[in-house]
Amino acid sequence: MRQNTEKLLHITIGTHPTKELSLANEINLVKAALLYADKVKLYSLKTSAISMASRIGDLPINSRFTFLERVIPFLTAPDGGTSLLSRLAEYKKLLSKKHLGSREIIAKKQLERFFEDNWTEIKKTAKNFIDLSQIEQLNLATQTGILELHKFQNTDQDRATIDFMVESVAAARAQFNQKTKISSQDESWIQEFAENICEAVSDGSTYPLFDELTRELVNKGIKEQIIDVSKSGIDRGKQVGLASQLFERLPLFEQASVDEILDIRKELEKPLVRFRSAIIRFSEDIKSASWDKDFAPEAEKVFYREVEPAILEIEDATKSNQFLTSMVRKFVDKPLILTTGSVLSIALSQIPTLPHEIAVSLGISFSSAAIIYDAYDEWKKKKQAIEQNLLYFYYKTRQHLIE
Repeated sequence: MRQNTEKLLHITIGTHPTKELSLANEINLVKAALLYADKVKLYSLKTSAISMASRIGDLPINSRFTFLERVIPFLTAPDGGTSLLSRLAEYKKLLSKKHLGSREIIAKKQLERFFEDNWTEIKKTAKNFIDLSQIEQLNLATQTGILELHKFQNTDQDRATIDFMVESVAAARAQFNQKTKISSQDESWIQEFAENICEAVSDGSTYPLFDELTRELVNKGIKEQIIDVSKSGIDRGKQVGLASQLFERLPLFEQASVDEILDIRKELEKPLVRFRSAIIRFSEDIKSASWDKDFAPEAEKVFYREVEPAILEIEDATKSNQFLTSMVRKFVDKPLILTTGSVLSIALSQIPTLPHEIAVSLGISFSSAAIIYDAYDEWKKKKQAIEQNLLYFYYKTRQHLIE
């Protein structure tokens, strides 16, 4: 599936296709993965389909004709559709002729302007369609090199773009009077999706993270012995599944943009190492695999038993550890009359530590500086203890989201 030579923590996300246009489900899983992993790959048929739609405006002229011929019947009344198709056929005929009469030149320009205006409207509709999906959030993550979007076979072809857009328009206009048949291309994409998801569970080189429908698919495949799951796959699935569920509990996580998540992850690179250690330890107490129905209740139990109390402890420790700030304010807020000797003694001491340099710059006496230094030293030790907490990463991520 992938080379793991860099020994990076890699997450494979699988999302089952749904009828909703929005990619909110995919985006939330990607955000969780971006917080936890070094590299992420998303397998999403819906994302691939919307990527195809985003290319509609760039189709070459012949592909545009093909698209218009197929989509016009769904956009107009029967009589209007026949008229438009006739005009399109006339325009194509004029384009194919090498020599045109004066009337034909005028007719060609009129038809060209007419279809250009219509194509502009189609591009606007497609843009609205794409904006509603929020696919740009995923594109932003791919630009960083952390996220990779799997490209299903043939989805980069104009034909696939045309097929998808026509089917979408037809469905929106409710033109189908019977159940839509799955094409051979659709079957191929579904098989490709299933094969990659099965491999993510079996090969043990990645951490599988799936949405609910994909988890059901995996669970069924394991029970029917279609998927050969490894112990490593189960363990890794539990770890990333637990991390994802904890992130989803963070305040305003769903509202956070991918850009904000990337900034948080960049700032908290070091605390993440300890957080992963905590996740491994917590997941060992979970008996169910991440694709089992009992996994969510067990993960919730971990949250209330381990995570929430630890976050409260960090909050209390952080609130009580304000010694340096309060001590500096105590002395700065009061006017000081210093003797020459006290200033000279500070200058001669040449102590390179930060608190004394602060004291010198403020003109504070040596005895006052010593008090501040003691407070600073105590504050620093407590700050280090707080930051070494295994859940400090989770706590700071929470703080960033609510600020």
